[in-house]
Amino acid sequence: MKRKFERPYRPEWEQDPLLSSWISRLKEDPDVAFCKSCNCKLVTRLSSLKEHVLSQKHEKHMIGYSGQSSVQQFFKISPLEEEVKKAELNVCAMLVEHNLLRHSPVRGRKLLR
Repeated sequence: MKRKFERPYRPEWEQDPLLSSWISRLKEDPDVAFCKSCNCKLVTRLSSLKEHVLSQKHEKHMIGYSGQSSVQQFFKISPLEEEVKKAELNVCAMLVEHNLLRHSPVRGRKLLR
């Protein structure tokens, strides 16, 4: 019986134009290759990776795949919104620090409006 020899993951694969947009290391096992578009583990041999590129599964998943995308890009906050949040937090911190709501609730409510 012929024994299969698997190579460890090679970081230079991430520079290969054919592989760079979808290949990465598996977080749980750094010696295993991972296809980000198909969400699957791969055998760490260059020939196997090139076969995977040509597979129907991979081609189907690559349609519309744009590489790495983070959740933050869907929740972009404008600089103005960020400044408003900071100002609101500063007002809240000042009210708490000086006990303004406890000592004069009417004055505190006017500040918040």
